[in-house]
Parts: sequence; C-alpha cells; structure tokens
Amino acid sequence: MRRKYKYQIEVWSRGEVPDGSGGQTVADTKLADSWCNVTSVPIPKLIDYGLNNTQRAITIELRERNDLDYFDTDIFFVYKGHKWVITHITD
Repeated sequence: MRRKYKYQIEVWSRGEVPDGSGGQTVADTKLADSWCNVTSVPIPKLIDYGLNNTQRAITIELRERNDLDYFDTDIFFVYKGHKWVITHITD
C-alpha cells in the first residue's frame, strides 16, 4: 500500500527564545518534521496568487496534526534546504 504523503518537510517558527543570560532574542526554532506532498505551482497560477513569474512557488499538502498550528503567522517550512514562507492557506 502506498503512502498518501511521500515527502517530509520541516516546520519552523520564528519567535523569542532565551538568550542564555536572562533575556530574550529572536530566533528560528524547529517545531517538527511532518509528512506532506509537494507540487510545483504552474506559472499561470502564480498570477492568481499575486506572485510574478520570476518567483518560485510550491503547493504543500500537509498531513493533519493537532499539535501544530499551521495558521500561526510565524510558521514557515524548510524543504530540501530551501525556506518556504506561507502566502496562502486553504483548509
């Protein structure tokens, strides 16, 4: 039986973390690895999303998880070493 989700993606958040001397600093924190499907967005669709054709875009279909809030504004993904920022979410 094939898996529904074929790829693993890293889920990250940018926020305040302790700096080691009693204060806070802003840093990226890895929250989890999650299973997903990744597909490229065709150039005509980029315009629908408000992007230009020189930008790269992918669609990430994520496995549902109760422990992660994908709607958090500080969430971003790392896939194959590239950082991907959320521009559009459909539930």
